[in-house]
Amino acid sequence: MRKKLSAKEITKKTVLIAVMAALTTAVTFLVRIPTVATEGYINPGDAVLLYTGVVFGPLAGFIAGGVGSCLADLAAGYAHWVIPTLIIKGIEGMTAGLFFRFFHRLKLNRFFSAVLSLVPSVIIMVAGYFLASAVMKGSFAVALVDLPGNCFQGLFGVAASMLLLVATAKIPVFASLTDFAVFYTDATHRNKVSVADTARKEAHNELSDKKKEGEGN
Repeated sequence: MRKKLSAKEITKKTVLIAVMAALTTAVTFLVRIPTVATEGYINPGDAVLLYTGVVFGPLAGFIAGGVGSCLADLAAGYAHWVIPTLIIKGIEGMTAGLFFRFFHRLKLNRFFSAVLSLVPSVIIMVAGYFLASAVMKGSFAVALVDLPGNCFQGLFGVAASMLLLVATAKIPVFASLTDFAVFYTDATHRNKVSVADTARKEAHNELSDKKKEGEGN
């Protein structure tokens, strides 16, 4: 059971989520590869929003993914993609968080849970943009042109977000503020308790042996 966050921790978490949304906007806006057929672009922003969904939870994933990405569209001059992006990227970040909570409740390794969460979330993103492109352009053939690029974008997002998870999973400041690190902290606590129990049992057995030896003499 997760501990209840204090007002100070809630404030810190809110600020961190806002920072992740801004980071999603920045990464998406600064690194863009235009796709002429659908008047869109591919970008590495998925890495940040997927990471946010797993680490901070579904709501944070939706905010970073939906709001962060659509602001990048607006700033980059792709206003016609703002609404589709808000929905698609928001759902992508949200499902990453929901899937992670589900798989981790099944007692799976946290990193394996993350992989199982990110892959379907990316599939949802690719399918969402394919359908949105087909509707906006009135042609599934045109939408197919973007499919390989979106698949590559999704795979890169999974790989990059996993690297971020590995790099930040053991940072102490994340322990009370993030969903992902709380699982790590819980696991560490269980290991410490196990080690302590083992040490106590060994000490007890040693005392018992000495007592028996004394009685024997």
